[in-house]
Amino acid sequence: MVNGQANAGQTVGFIGLGAMGRPMSGALMAAGHKVVGFDLYQPAVDRLVGDGAEAAESAAAVAAAAPVVFTMLPEAAHVRHALLGPGGAVEGAGDGSVFIDASTIDPVSVQEMGAELEARGVTLLDAGVSGNPAMAAEAVVTLMVGGPRPAFERCQPVLSALCATLIYTGPLGSAKVVKLANNMVGAVAMATLAEAFDFGRRAGVEPAALYQAMMGSWGRCFQLEVRPPVPGLADGSPADDDYAPDFSVDYMVKDLRYFLRTAEAFRSPVGVAAAAQQLYVAASAAGDGAKDISAIGRALDRNPQ
Repeated sequence: MVNGQANAGQTVGFIGLGAMGRPMSGALMAAGHKVVGFDLYQPAVDRLVGDGAEAAESAAAVAAAAPVVFTMLPEAAHVRHALLGPGGAVEGAGDGSVFIDASTIDPVSVQEMGAELEARGVTLLDAGVSGNPAMAAEAVVTLMVGGPRPAFERCQPVLSALCATLIYTGPLGSAKVVKLANNMVGAVAMATLAEAFDFGRRAGVEPAALYQAMMGSWGRCFQLEVRPPVPGLADGSPADDDYAPDFSVDYMVKDLRYFLRTAEAFRSPVGVAAAAQQLYVAASAAGDGAKDISAIGRALDRNPQ
């Protein structure tokens, strides 16, 4: 960062090198940035080094090497540990450092961490990534970012390297609200499709006929287009590959948990989302937690006719 500006070709830190962290790091490198990465899972670090990044020994070492540091981790507790725990990024951060959390967690946790980091001279932005790992690798995801606008503008060149669409959502925590709302809609859409195809199956209607009818009418939606809940309907559908996960049932259970927790905090009535979550929990309990969310229809299939 020079004169407070994030410039092309700078060093960027990345903590959390999993399904989304690795391709996002790759997109940054493809845009000409140097990436310094850290993950508790050493093979993930080794893979990123093989992609051309530099490894760090701790989250603090990442922040010491990079003025802008991303986190992409499963849970709010993981983010807190990476940023504020022993050996956390804040211990290595210099003046004017910006941390950008791209994890799907709740906005209240982000706001709490933001206040603690601000007291230690670090600005926190929150981000939401809409897209899958393949889209992240190609930098064609939609990226929502919230937090202090001056920090967002300073980091815009780095943020723009990650996405096709960049949206400033407002104050810190707002990007998490947008991401959770978006994922809730996707979750409910998938749940209704699972029920629709189960309904059709029990009534003797061929899935292909139902699919064709819905694709030409009100039932058409993104989930139906890319991941119908039964095989043989859409090219590249997870259902045609034993429900290999593009986005897993267990990840959706987690995201809906954060959505419902946040809705309760803001006293927002979300009965539809709460009902949908039960279908994902049932699918996970039945052994499909690691499968794509389109596998939730199998939880309905297990119920006797």
